Amino acid sequence: MVELVFDISKKNPRLASPVRGIKCDCGHVNPWYAKFCQMCGRDLKNELRKKYDKIIDEIYEDIKKSDPEKDYVDLDDI
Repeated sequence: MVELVFDISKKNPRLASPVRGIKCDCGHVNPWYAKFCQMCGRDLKNELRKKYDKIIDEIYEDIKKSDPEKDYVDLDDI
């Protein structure tokens, strides 16, 4: 079971910061953008990452369509 981890404010426990990371079954807290656990290597099934991966793939496809002769994408084009 993968769960999101938040930093809780000590002054006001009801206020939480943005997501700090994703906790794996082994107990390790990974960055929120991680695809695999850094300790045990399990797949995190990260739903947040899937959304951003889709956006990045769309950007790459748009850049490739704009210049079909290129077989690579420059990071400066993004």
